[in-house]
Amino acid sequence: MNGIRSVYFHEPSPKEIERRIADRPNPWFANQTPEIQHSVIETQRRYGLEIKRQAEAFGLPILESRPFDTLIDRALAALDLPVSS
Repeated sequence: MNGIRSVYFHEPSPKEIERRIADRPNPWFANQTPEIQHSVIETQRRYGLEIKRQAEAFGLPILESRPFDTLIDRALAALDLPVSS
């Protein structure tokens, strides 16, 4: 198959989204009120669901982002590419 192919990664857990944002080197998130932090997390969660919905509508592959240790192999398999050994 020639051309461009894609796979979409989705993180369904708000707690994991929070952890990933908090782990970023920019301290902006940590300096926000709990209400703003919750709003940021919820915005990211909803955006992810919308991207997932649109990808599903086009029949594009969607993978949960965890577990990380199998992410590359799962992405390759979803794209019908040889999986690393």
